[in-house]
Amino acid sequence: MERLRGTGMSVKQMREYAALAKRGEATLTERHALLAAHQQRVQDNIHRWTQALALIEAKVEFYEEWIVSGERPAVSPHGRLKAAPASLAAGRP
Repeated sequence: MERLRGTGMSVKQMREYAALAKRGEATLTERHALLAAHQQRVQDNIHRWTQALALIEAKVEFYEEWIVSGERPAVSPHGRLKAAPASLAAGRP
């Protein structure tokens, strides 16, 4: 349960999973469906967090450049994202 909680699974979902597991092999399909749905939620969250991280990194780079040069950089943080490879800007490695 601790491992599932670490993936962001809700207490309600963990209880449901545990109850299904106690019932044995007859619930394999239900357990699979529960975990597959959770897997998709985790993948969606990773995608959103990857996009958020890319923006933060672009902002940090923007301010570092501004501090070093003493002048506001011509390319904004959002512009830096657009200039990045499409897969990176979309949050995919």
